[in-house]
Amino acid sequence: MDNNKFAVHFQDGNNSDATKFAIENFRKHFPSQKVKLISNNKNDYTDFIKEYDIDFEFSIRNLLPKGRFDSIDSCYEWLKRINDTCLSYNTEWIIIFEPDVLTKDSNINFPEEDSAGLICWPWHMG
Repeated sequence: MDNNKFAVHFQDGNNSDATKFAIENFRKHFPSQKVKLISNNKNDYTDFIKEYDIDFEFSIRNLLPKGRFDSIDSCYEWLKRINDTCLSYNTEWIIIFEPDVLTKDSNINFPEEDSAGLICWPWHMG
């Protein structure tokens, strides 16, 4: 895989075991893709920098207390963090990871549009 095709923006969900598991699985299939991990005001992943060859940023602000944004300012900060990741890497795509993402293989079908994300299955359409 071309290392400039994509990079990963990963915001920790305050579960260090799940974060480690997600990164380990990702590294099995993408050993050299760029990853930026941002803590969400709890865990210090400084040791992951060398162990998993990632970029790490510690944040003192938890944007998602109780699993949701607590204010519009948190939404803006979340978007700023993603934008900072976009500016950090010269890639075509930024993939947003969370601790519950499991990488099963290295086959990626990139979308033909500028933005992609949700898959609307037929039972969600009204």
